[in-house]
Amino acid sequence: MRTALPDLALYGDRSVIVPGRPAGSLLTATVRRVTDAKADALYADVHATARTAPTEPDAVDGPLLALTVADRTYQLPIPNDELSAFRERADPSRWPANVFLGPTRPYRASRLAVFARPWPDASTASRSWPLGNPSAGTETPEGTCTILTDARLTRAERLATEAGPGVVWTYAGTRLQLTLRPLLPHERGCGDLEVTG
Repeated sequence: MRTALPDLALYGDRSVIVPGRPAGSLLTATVRRVTDAKADALYADVHATARTAPTEPDAVDGPLLALTVADRTYQLPIPNDELSAFRERADPSRWPANVFLGPTRPYRASRLAVFARPWPDASTASRSWPLGNPSAGTETPEGTCTILTDARLTRAERLATEAGPGVVWTYAGTRLQLTLRPLLPHERGCGDLEVTG
């Protein structure tokens, strides 16, 4: 889904970004640098997986692994056991401490995607959304996507965190479910978001 953050993103400066715990309707992430050796091994593992995965699934509706390497994205059908093994290898919580350089810190995005979907249940308590019409943007299967930056980004993060989980928002009388997703460094707008699952 475009609203989900990838399980792991590795950048050329050896920064690894992974999803954190949601803060209300705000998705969060953490960032940590790794050694050159770990980054090279991870990159090699991704390349090897992309090269050796089958091009046709063995079963309809089987699992797919989405890998983006440089500017190319692969949607790979992969057996469950291989998918589980890859996810274990790509899980920073399973890596030894000596591959990390410095502490984990919150990832601070310069752009925030807001996905808006209509909420039909009029009985649910709601809060007013004060940051412009979130339904006027790019249509996606996960809802209408708009981008916030600067002061509006900061205020949206605060509003979503303070509101807690499951809040319904209203804008101009329309009830909406909002998901706020930070954009990663290589993402500039809604059209850059990949389908990750």
